[in-house]
Amino acid sequence: MTFTDIERVTTKLNLIHNVNMDELYDECSTAKPILKRLKEDAEDEWKSKGVAARWVALFRVADLPNMLSITRHILSIPASTGCVERIFSRRANKWSDCRNRCSTELMRIYNRRRAFFSHHRHSPVN
Repeated sequence: MTFTDIERVTTKLNLIHNVNMDELYDECSTAKPILKRLKEDAEDEWKSKGVAARWVALFRVADLPNMLSITRHILSIPASTGCVERIFSRRANKWSDCRNRCSTELMRIYNRRRAFFSHHRHSPVN
């Protein structure tokens, strides 16, 4: 990955105002040989690591605050919409056409109550 790639990602994600681009350039220059060394020192282990674990390994040996900020943002993006879809699916029968006048506050209270009682065996909520 080059600085140009990281700069492009930073711009696309609108993070350009959250990072110092001059420092980011220096961090990219610092990270490149470190990543190479990490990969060479334990090639089999490196290959078996996931993306997040590789970033963690880099950040453990180098202080790269701008790259860390960008990486946190990127890795927080869900890989799928499954969780959100599950929430909407569960709400479909609660928030139907006949109940569409429920306020968001009422639904928030309902969700909290349901979550609380879901931890107990005999839930009064259906």
